[in-house]
Amino acid sequence: MGRRTNLATGLCLVVASIVGPALASGASAAPVSRPTASLFQSHVNANSGSSSDSNSGSKKKWPCGPKCKAAKALAAAIAAKQAAHVQYLLTYMPGGLGRKRDDLSLKARTALNYLMRTDNAFDPQYLALRKVVTDELADRTGYGQAQMNRAWKTAPRAHQIAALAELTQLGVKYVVGMEDPNLQLDCSGLQWFAWRVAGVDMPRQAVSQMDHHMRVDRKDAIVGDIVGQGTHVHLYLGVGNLTIHAPYAGLNVELRDLPESQASTSIFADPSKIAGYRL
Repeated sequence: MGRRTNLATGLCLVVASIVGPALASGASAAPVSRPTASLFQSHVNANSGSSSDSNSGSKKKWPCGPKCKAAKALAAAIAAKQAAHVQYLLTYMPGGLGRKRDDLSLKARTALNYLMRTDNAFDPQYLALRKVVTDELADRTGYGQAQMNRAWKTAPRAHQIAALAELTQLGVKYVVGMEDPNLQLDCSGLQWFAWRVAGVDMPRQAVSQMDHHMRVDRKDAIVGDIVGQGTHVHLYLGVGNLTIHAPYAGLNVELRDLPESQASTSIFADPSKIAGYRL
């Protein structure tokens, strides 16, 4: 205890001998020096290969230093790893073996995953992801991007989920009687899958998917509604006569703009009405 007291007393005397004269002469204590933003920026610029002259405002270019080169190498390695992972998914994911995933289906999957995690169909991040999908959809089919975006904007969340889920199946092989997403689907199996993702107890048969309880006027049809004729069903994409469907054996799930002669005689149905009755 005595040793600690002597040490503390000694330190106090040293501090007093340094600070005391300054305080006695009325000098104010100097502020603590802190790294400034300009110093920090200079450090960043030095590592990134550039520097700013604070007096002239001009930038001086310097060769990329070791840290800069290391950062670039790391970024390149990450990009290569991501590309390899995407290639792995394209090759080995269910339904991906032997066929190339449609780029639009991958974008739809990204938007769908985000929408499924939120109850808000107006979430800004989701809207940005959805616009990527609708813009490409419009570009592929010849419709205007603004027109396509307006059509999706007015659709309820469940309808948007069903439409996105169906777009994720672009390129999947048609096989009659099947409802295996990412692998093999028939026309009603595709609608069954999409609306089940949206939380609706969708019946499996095409005729039941056009039940008279669910029917709507063509002029009132929106994104996600069923469009059918006979025993074949499509999903409406909100503009013109644009649909997505699983055609028949030998073909894959595809976008289709129905001829007016077929659209004018088709049945339009809203699967969200299923909750109001029992089939």
